Amino acid sequence: MIKSLLFYLIFFTTLIFVSIVIILASFVLSIAKCQMIASFWIINILKVLKHICGIDWVVDGINNMPDKPFVIMANHQGPWESLFFANPNTTYKQHH
Repeated sequence: MIKSLLFYLIFFTTLIFVSIVIILASFVLSIAKCQMIASFWIINILKVLKHICGIDWVVDGINNMPDKPFVIMANHQGPWESLFFANPNTTYKQHH
């Protein structure tokens, strides 16, 4: 319970901070640069989740993904896939 509270304290504190930074930056930076700021936060919050709470993720079935462009649809059982998919720097490739 303490680990969860610590994680959520970090999560919401940094979320508020990065949201303000992105809002202010959007007046002078491109959308791509603002997305880079958000991606940096997402990657690091997932690392914090792993380090503090021991929660990690595994992409299962990546070998079923086609070589051509495709759309991923999530069932949204929780908020975490939103963080994972929100990273525009994520590349999904088959490993042959």
